[in-house]
Amino acid sequence: MEPYYHRRPRKTNQKQQPPSIPGGCYSIPPMALLMVWAAYRQRKVDWLALRVWIALWEIKCWYETASERKENPRYDTSQITSAIKSPNMTAKRLQSALSALEHVNLVTFTTTNIWVATNLDDLHHPELRQLAAQMLSDIGHANAGRAMRMPRRMLVFLMTSQRPRPVYAGVMFALLIRTMLTKRYEIYKGCCKASWIALVFGGDPSSIKTARAQLIADGWFARLDTPQRVRQRYGEWVLLVIEPPVENQHVAEPPKRQKSNVTEPPLKNQSLSDEIETNQSLPAGASQPNWGNIQPLDLHTPGRREQLYQAALVSGVIRPTEAHRTAFFAAIARATRVATRNACGLLRQLVETPDYHRFISQIDEDQANHWLKALPRIVELASSEPLSADAHFVRLLRRNLTSAGFHGDPYSYLSSTPEGQSEWPPERWHAAVFELLTRGDSV
Repeated sequence: MEPYYHRRPRKTNQKQQPPSIPGGCYSIPPMALLMVWAAYRQRKVDWLALRVWIALWEIKCWYETASERKENPRYDTSQITSAIKSPNMTAKRLQSALSALEHVNLVTFTTTNIWVATNLDDLHHPELRQLAAQMLSDIGHANAGRAMRMPRRMLVFLMTSQRPRPVYAGVMFALLIRTMLTKRYEIYKGCCKASWIALVFGGDPSSIKTARAQLIADGWFARLDTPQRVRQRYGEWVLLVIEPPVENQHVAEPPKRQKSNVTEPPLKNQSLSDEIETNQSLPAGASQPNWGNIQPLDLHTPGRREQLYQAALVSGVIRPTEAHRTAFFAAIARATRVATRNACGLLRQLVETPDYHRFISQIDEDQANHWLKALPRIVELASSEPLSADAHFVRLLRRNLTSAGFHGDPYSYLSSTPEGQSEWPPERWHAAVFELLTRGDSV
């Protein structure tokens, strides 16, 4: 006797072609992506090696799709260097990254062939093979033989990114897997929980939520309306944005406003570039930037931005490292970009917040790098002038205090004396310290 009910097959739209991806895409098997990430989790390869792995896919796919080329391909390490576009890339570092990838048999790079591992049996290390198999089990074994149409612009962004962002990349790969391996929808969308991403790609759930929010803010994904019960059980629904975000288009410009007869001040006219102030003289009586009293002029003038950075160093809110310097200038870029009222207060709140770099977007970092490239000219002009008497005094005071065994803040010692309180305000001390820093003296 036949049952009175039957299960209807799921309706799928197999005949409809998936939407095209502007900028092209790479057909990468999920297994290949999981294996290289498993090697990264076990520290078999580093972040640079992972970027080299993406560059090899770029070069390999380009030669395979160029059907008009009849001659045999000729590969060279210079192609990898030009693809990554890293100013710190040296032949030694590149060879070390390639050796790490070849040691675990993830790639084989020769002058005539580029081979990338796509099968678990290709891995040499048993523990690496076990971790990759576990990651495949977490995403489903049925997805092993399917290829994802990964947008090229995403991989190029990760390949050319100068700041290491492993959690950012891991969350991007996880969301790509969830949105690209789905065939039931006419658009690329999917859902997953932060705990699932932490299980497959590793990481802390709170950091993963922050990275996911940053990916959505940067325009790589879009948040879809998700009921609370669905969010708690399956996670938040996101949509893969196949159109390039406005923030990542360097040629994009805001719409021009209509001209008015009233001329606005430079600091309030957002249609003007802040670099116009480079050739303008500072107002009479303008003091040196002070971290306790930030002025709008400090955020919109190249020289005063650097002086404000030195003032933040003296106050101790940041450390004298290149990463903190870039993050500080990126915080200035974000404060001037998103603040509607008090950009100075927003900057101070950002910098004084622990791990504030997670709020910085790529457009802010690009603007910071643009500012930093122009700073050496300003510092060079400042260092060519003779050393002032205040700088000589600060240098001599620090040397005498160090010789006497005092390892505290020299300014706190100076301000404890009656002469220091009356003759050495913080602005004068910061100006002298900045002058010494331009000459190579440490703080």
